[in-house]
Amino acid sequence: MNTHKKIASVQYNDFIGTCAAGTDKISDLYQWFKTMGYLQENETLVGFQINFHPAQNKEKNKDKFSLKLFYVEGNWNKEKQERILERSVNDDFDITTLFSVLKRFEMIMHPKGISEDLK
Repeated sequence: MNTHKKIASVQYNDFIGTCAAGTDKISDLYQWFKTMGYLQENETLVGFQINFHPAQNKEKNKDKFSLKLFYVEGNWNKEKQERILERSVNDDFDITTLFSVLKRFEMIMHPKGISEDLK
């Protein structure tokens, strides 16, 4: 059973924060992952992680990002505390692909030391 929370983290965590996104319908996002072949019919998406490293990608892939999916086999049941599985998606996408699936996206970041002042 995987019960730890997923918290965004990079090498130094100079900035930390939160993120929110919206779609017209959550089922559209699930279907997109299934159509792309990243999620199987018997799997239920419970989260995903976006990695973006423009400084490491240099000119060749400077606008690309990668995905990691968090899913369960079958249907999600919070009471059963099912084991959450992870799958890395090896394709590189440009940022417009992400925003074609998400209707709205907001990220708020602040220097790590002042996080308590912003609550």
